Amino acid sequence: MVTHKAAGNSSKPKSSKSSRSQTGPHAGIFWAFLKETEQKSESDRIVAIRNGLSIMLPVGLSDALKINFSTVAKLLNTSRSTLERRMKSSAPLDCIGSERLDRIAQIVSMVENGLVSREETSQWLVRAHPALAQQAPISLCDTEIGAS
Repeated sequence: MVTHKAAGNSSKPKSSKSSRSQTGPHAGIFWAFLKETEQKSESDRIVAIRNGLSIMLPVGLSDALKINFSTVAKLLNTSRSTLERRMKSSAPLDCIGSERLDRIAQIVSMVENGLVSREETSQWLVRAHPALAQQAPISLCDTEIGAS
């Protein structure tokens, strides 16, 4: 089950890709990573994963999709306390967490390209769907099979 954060300011129009909302204060970190990753080759992504992605990306993902930080930790196969410890020491994500975050970014990118706004993307990813046995699509991203 995906735990949602309280909704942010929804008074801004979100009808076109150019007027997309960032959502939370760190969401821009995730959206910038997403745009950058779309431009990278698979070999460049592998190098980035092996080096460890920025520890701030899970915070950005949480803000971008308005999901609880503990849920993000679970998606990355780690604990909230481990992520918080890494943030305090500015240590990057480990290889497993980095790969999972890259996988989530790929899924978010595919969904975003089919929808009008980031808000719609966020809502679609965290809402339970009958075709997925009432699971939220983002909750399936913790495995390669679920993501595909």
